[in-house]
Amino acid sequence: MGSAWPGAFFLTLAAEGAVGALLGLRTRPELAAVAAANLVTHPALFYMTARSLPAGLWGNAGAGLALLESGAVLLEAALLGYALPDRRRGSLLALSLAMNLGSFLFGAAFLWPA
Repeated sequence: MGSAWPGAFFLTLAAEGAVGALLGLRTRPELAAVAAANLVTHPALFYMTARSLPAGLWGNAGAGLALLESGAVLLEAALLGYALPDRRRGSLLALSLAMNLGSFLFGAAFLWPA
């Protein structure tokens, strides 16, 4: 994955954790669930993005990235549902979407070249 992954993972945790906290995740188990879900999805998403998109394997990079991010949103919502069974599934899907959008926008604003 290269030396860039740990930094990207840390920034993702910071961004998604902040959005989650703003949207009501306050307890240690709730924030640990966010971190665990990201530990499952982030390595694969990072690897596929870093390797496939620059190589043009997806054809349209935007469509490929949207597909990858959509998969991450769905999988993280499912993992959060398992870890936080008292929360409604629909609210966890919205939470996952908001956290991933926040992380994506943070990365786009600060990490991607102009």
